[in-house]
Amino acid sequence: MQMKRFVVAFLAVLAAFVLTAGNASAAEPRTAELTAADVSIMAWECPSGHFCAYTGLNGTGSRCAWSGADPDWLSGNVRCSWAGSTRVQSYKNNGTSGSFTGVEIYRNADYIGKFHCVLQGGQGWNVTAGGVLLRSHRWISSTCN
Repeated sequence: MQMKRFVVAFLAVLAAFVLTAGNASAAEPRTAELTAADVSIMAWECPSGHFCAYTGLNGTGSRCAWSGADPDWLSGNVRCSWAGSTRVQSYKNNGTSGSFTGVEIYRNADYIGKFHCVLQGGQGWNVTAGGVLLRSHRWISSTCN
């Protein structure tokens, strides 16, 4: 009989706690939590007409975006604060100009040390082996080699 009273009392306290916690949280503002679906919606986000570089795979992480050429990502028209010390894990050419066919990407400033050429069309590329430090890019009107 004593055990039955203990269980009933415990359940009553538990129910009161749950109700109180439920009411308190309903009145408090909630912070947004990202789900896997939310993250995939934001992946590869790159403004139309831009070239974008990302610190994470699949167009995630920090992003820098350019609408034109940049001879030095650290001191050019668009400054990419993380480019000197953080490897690019992915990039995307979301260019739309009929004057250009692609973007050439370089390991060093002033278009030295070509790494890759990305055709227009919005395709995203992942960099294997942990990414690469990149420092400049330019739009081209010739064929990507």
